[in-house]
Amino acid sequence: MSLCVIDSVLLYIDTSAVELAKLYGNRSAVFYQMALEAETEDAGNEDISEILQHALNDALKSVELDPAYEKGHFRLVQAQLSFLSPWGR
Repeated sequence: MSLCVIDSVLLYIDTSAVELAKLYGNRSAVFYQMALEAETEDAGNEDISEILQHALNDALKSVELDPAYEKGHFRLVQAQLSFLSPWGR
């Protein structure tokens, strides 16, 4: 399922912004973990950068939806720092 389809589904879920923030934050964590695993599998820099960009975008959306969601802020910092780390591209 493409990210566009998933985003469309998330927009139509009858839930609060707080709950959507958690969903985006969790998906950001999944993308971050995928990037870590891609690094251990020696994936290309472009692949890892793309995955990290998805993690960053979801973290931003999470914080946008619920600025009080602390894990959203953690995910955002985690994603931002990953671009500065040796494995983040």
